[in-house]
Amino acid sequence: MFLSLQITFDEDAAGILPKIYRPNPLTFASSTASIARSVLKCLALVHPSWTPVVYRALGKSLHAPLQLENRQRTPWTNLLQNPLYGTRTQELSFATATDMKKSDDVRRFVFISNIPHRFPNLKTMSITIYRINEDIAKSMETLIGLENLENLKVELGMFQDVPGLFDNIEKWTSIFDAIARFPRLHTFQIPYCSTGLQNCNIPPELAALTANRMFQKLQLCILFPDHPFKGPNPEGYPTQAVWTRQGDDAEGAFGLTSLPVRWLPNSFRSFSDLNKRSLTFLHAICTEELSWNPVDHDLKSFVSLRKVEVISEMPYVEVILSSLPRAVESLSLAFPKTLKFSDVDKMLQSYITSDRSPSLKQLEVARLYFKDKLYTYRIMKISSSLLLTSAVCQERGIEHIAWH
Repeated sequence: MFLSLQITFDEDAAGILPKIYRPNPLTFASSTASIARSVLKCLALVHPSWTPVVYRALGKSLHAPLQLENRQRTPWTNLLQNPLYGTRTQELSFATATDMKKSDDVRRFVFISNIPHRFPNLKTMSITIYRINEDIAKSMETLIGLENLENLKVELGMFQDVPGLFDNIEKWTSIFDAIARFPRLHTFQIPYCSTGLQNCNIPPELAALTANRMFQKLQLCILFPDHPFKGPNPEGYPTQAVWTRQGDDAEGAFGLTSLPVRWLPNSFRSFSDLNKRSLTFLHAICTEELSWNPVDHDLKSFVSLRKVEVISEMPYVEVILSSLPRAVESLSLAFPKTLKFSDVDKMLQSYITSDRSPSLKQLEVARLYFKDKLYTYRIMKISSSLLLTSAVCQERGIEHIAWH
């Protein structure tokens, strides 16, 4: 007899699928269970000694589905009793609470409370939150027994009201304080409302976490209060703000390394010296509400900045180029349709041939036609629209491409 197996959907594989098709995570696990059993059966027929190897491989990762398998038993009860999973399991994903009936939430909490004992060697865990309540803080307290946990990811259920999720900071603080007690936690990822970020510093309610000497990396998935959360990266924008511990010593301060912003900050001068030294990636949108100022938005002091993406809805290409540090290796620049290609061509040629871009290795240029549809371009060769830029890029061996 073969066990009912659950397989986690590979997110890397999902990333290369067309956006029009994404397997439903609520049904994917059950639909692949029969495939897993068939694979196991075939391998066992080849040679019985292969069976333990397959068990170990399939038991390494566990996804607890949301839907019920039948009326009598829940999938969480089955997973606790399934001998495929246990000490060999290193990755786990589950949801804390849904809109199901209360009895189902009770069974789910029983499952969560058994995780440290049943899966003591977990290293990576992903938790989906559908509502913020006391049960989540209790769940985190229960999970502190996972002494080997290194990576923790918290996600939101679909179509959540962003301001409503963050209106009670005390509940979030209790959750963060519990997470800070994981003894070996290295990385933590969680959604966070953009209104809570001040000068791109780590929010104060996360201070206990960053004080943990083992902790190395914080990732905040920036959410915006002007629309409900519809899943990860719905518009194609980068969303991860990342801070990493600087220096080799465990007491090193955390520096901002990746910053995606939906709008241009009022000034980059307000950034701390540490963040200016540590930032390696910047994605910003320049609109008519706030222009790119050569003084307030000068990036030359950001000595580690390697990758820059700027979407400028206003004709500020020249001032943007003059503000970049010499360390930039990858530049993506989108300019408005009010600018001529010939003018942009001359600006880029001047930038590349000057001593301001000694590290540049990649260049992407795009022309904007529609707001809110920033990546719907017809691809074309850069040589047909930016002749001067293409020539100097070829001379220096810079990878280059343009969208028209």
